[in-house]
Amino acid sequence: MKKSGSLWKAILWFVFGLLLGYVFGAKSFVTKEAGATILPNGDGWHDITECVAPICGTDEGFKTQERITYSYADPICPTWYHVQNSGNWNQRCHRDYHWQQPEHKAPIGCPKDYDRDGVSCKKTTTENREVKCEAPIVECEQEPTPTPEPPVVIDRGTGVASPPQEPTCKDLGGYAPTITKVGRIDKDTVFAEWTSPSENADSYLVWYGLKADKLEWNTIVKGLRAEISGKELTGHVWFKVAAKSEGCVGNFSITTDP
Repeated sequence: MKKSGSLWKAILWFVFGLLLGYVFGAKSFVTKEAGATILPNGDGWHDITECVAPICGTDEGFKTQERITYSYADPICPTWYHVQNSGNWNQRCHRDYHWQQPEHKAPIGCPKDYDRDGVSCKKTTTENREVKCEAPIVECEQEPTPTPEPPVVIDRGTGVASPPQEPTCKDLGGYAPTITKVGRIDKDTVFAEWTSPSENADSYLVWYGLKADKLEWNTIVKGLRAEISGKELTGHVWFKVAAKSEGCVGNFSITTDP
């Protein structure tokens, strides 16, 4: 009787060891996961945009590259289930103690972030990066040469810009006004007086400026005196005067300064 009892104990321990090995062996298989695998083509990076230089006249460009990698993992079963075979996906998991549960078969699944790929599980990872490259040189556009505008002077008598007009008119005779007096009223105001060369004159064109050979401004007055103010009128201010008649301009006087 003692030998029979010892035999049963040995058998029970053997069966219990088989069950433990079966359970822990199934669990270790279920949690196994392979490492990442890079697609062929060198290190896996490939161009998805052309090389373009952001600045004209240089070949220093940039392009975008992409790499797709895959990670593989074994399918997993619910708690208290183990992988029984590689057959039907929906029946690959069997319950560890199926005699205690009528529904002893269950679908197999994939770990988080993994998708089914045939009889295995796969995770796809996409990476992008920007790299320097030698780009085709794009010529810089030349700025168009501006068309010069005709000279314009300021008519301080009317405040309207007008081009210089100096034609000689026969009806004003061959004489020019004579400047009789020039001077300064204050630091910003000067004046000039002159005689009329013709009874046909109805107004006078007065040119003035800071240089005798480059009078910058003009004005039109009705009488024989002009008073002109301006912050730029410092130092010597030069004058010359011509008579006008219905838009015609006669001869100019000698340029004179105060």
